[in-house]
Amino acid sequence: LLQHLKRIISDLCKLYNLPQHPDVEMLDQPLPAEQSTQEEVSSDEEDEEMPEDSEDLDHYEMKEEEPADGKKTEDEGIGKENLAILEKIKKNQRQDYLNGAVSGSVQATDRLMKELRDIYRSPSFKGGYYAVELVNDSLYDWNVKLLK
Repeated sequence: LLQHLKRIISDLCKLYNLPQHPDVEMLDQPLPAEQSTQEEVSSDEEDEEMPEDSEDLDHYEMKEEEPADGKKTEDEGIGKENLAILEKIKKNQRQDYLNGAVSGSVQATDRLMKELRDIYRSPSFKGGYYAVELVNDSLYDWNVKLLK
């Protein structure tokens, strides 16, 4: 490798009519004994410092968090049908995000989900005073109907 490097440098110097540096001649000479043994020792030390399973440290498995008690209280008071709608929207939003077809910011989506959850929990909604319909299951397009 060093011989090839020496030849390339020499050829380039000749091509561009440049003087060749004196150190180029030393490229194919062996290293002094002190330097070569020092490099061998340092490479052995590096092997000892690195754990054998260092490749395993690069890979982490992501686990979904199990729903905490807080989530149960968050969804408390919402009918099963409306909970199914919320779950469907959440699943669609997640899939859109994974596909790169996000329709809004994460903060806006979270806020709209919170508002929809609050609507489903409200006494006025449960009392039938109004109805909320999501157009094409989109959080960003709602039809609200006043009933009473």
